[in-house]
Amino acid sequence: MSYRVTLAPAAARQLRKHDPQVRRRLQAALDLLAVEPRPPAATRLVGGSGEWRVRTGDYRIIYEIKDDELLVLVLGKPCPGSKLLSDTASLSPLGRRIETNPGSSPGGNE
Repeated sequence: MSYRVTLAPAAARQLRKHDPQVRRRLQAALDLLAVEPRPPAATRLVGGSGEWRVRTGDYRIIYEIKDDELLVLVLGKPCPGSKLLSDTASLSPLGRRIETNPGSSPGGNE
């Protein structure tokens, strides 16, 4: 079964910003994810709503799997000191940070 890969608007913008060599590398990874959305190297993100992360070189692809569609949320390379792509427990489905209160359940305050 092959999945249809859909890029969120933010992910499409991020992909266009990269140079052609990086775009080809990311596109090749997306093509592989269309065939096998849960490869052994993929990590299911903790504290999210079913997002997955796969690494390709220095870049990360964060995506959701919905029925026969693979929705790519974030494409990018983490900046030094940035936790946006490395601290994946704090990502919402749109790639925004989720602020949670101590003692609240994860995902309870979106």
